[in-house]
Amino acid sequence: MLKNVTVVYAEKLVNQLREDFSNIAFTAGKARFSCTFSAGLSCYPDYTQVDALRMAADRALYQAKHQGRNQVVIGRQKND
Repeated sequence: MLKNVTVVYAEKLVNQLREDFSNIAFTAGKARFSCTFSAGLSCYPDYTQVDALRMAADRALYQAKHQGRNQVVIGRQKND
């Protein structure tokens, strides 16, 4: 949870984290590899209930995965 930030700033912050994470070289035994991740965001006051916030972020995460992964998607109200 990020308090007192706009969804635009949250997206920028998580995108930077995602990009930085993808540049880390991991090792396991002799194998070297990198990882990526997708994220779904939602925000108040678009969603005023905790469950609605969670569900919107979850839907946004699945949208990010469906669109090719390794990205951040903001969950929006259906009428947006």
